[in-house]
Amino acid sequence: MPSPMFYPSCNLSRYAPSPLTQPTLTYIGVNWDRRRYRSLFMALDSLDTVAFYGPQKAWNFIHHSYRGSLPFDGKVY
Repeated sequence: MPSPMFYPSCNLSRYAPSPLTQPTLTYIGVNWDRRRYRSLFMALDSLDTVAFYGPQKAWNFIHHSYRGSLPFDGKVY
C-alpha cells in the first residue's frame, strides 16, 4: 500500500516591522542547573541587548548583563 502524500503548511502571516528601535532580551531565572546553556548565556552577556535577573550567586559568571535579583511577590513580573 503506498503512503499518502503529506504536505505540511503554515498559516500566512503578514510581515510587520517591529516598532522597537533597540529591542532587548530579558531573562529571569534562578539558573539552578549552572552548566546548562552556560555558553549561550556567556555569549549573550557580551552583547548590549540582554539583561539577566535572579539570585546573584547563580549568575556570578555573567559580568556585564546581570541586573540583580527581583522580589518574588507575584507582582513584579
